Amino acid sequence: MRVLISSSCSFWISREAVLRARELDASWAFPDHITIKGEEGCWLNDDKYEREEHYSLDHLVPRHDPILLQVFEELGSRMCGEDGDEIHAIEIPDDVEYFVGSYLGEWIAEAHRMWTDDGESSGGGPVFTRDSKFSDFAS
Repeated sequence: MRVLISSSCSFWISREAVLRARELDASWAFPDHITIKGEEGCWLNDDKYEREEHYSLDHLVPRHDPILLQVFEELGSRMCGEDGDEIHAIEIPDDVEYFVGSYLGEWIAEAHRMWTDDGESSGGGPVFTRDSKFSDFAS
């Protein structure tokens, strides 16, 4: 399965990419989840969700989302949300449950279990499978 990762520590996409995803009816690209500058509810100056016409998809949508991949194919480097950032498509086995991690760039890891001293179990972030859909993670 094809999965997208960023060369930076966060997955930022351009305003053009958000608008193209809306044209393709991606539920994750609409104002309930991503608001673009000028839309009611946009968090101007809130670095978590928006910075200078770039929008974060960290843990918002599985990186193998078909619409996300289509936008990547259509826009190429124009999909990137930051100057100098690059988005890459990598192949992983279809049956892998994965999560996206980052340290000096993003990477994909196969999901596994780990425990902390508070007894919480974690796989390092949301765990995605071939069948994961945006609606599985939307609140």
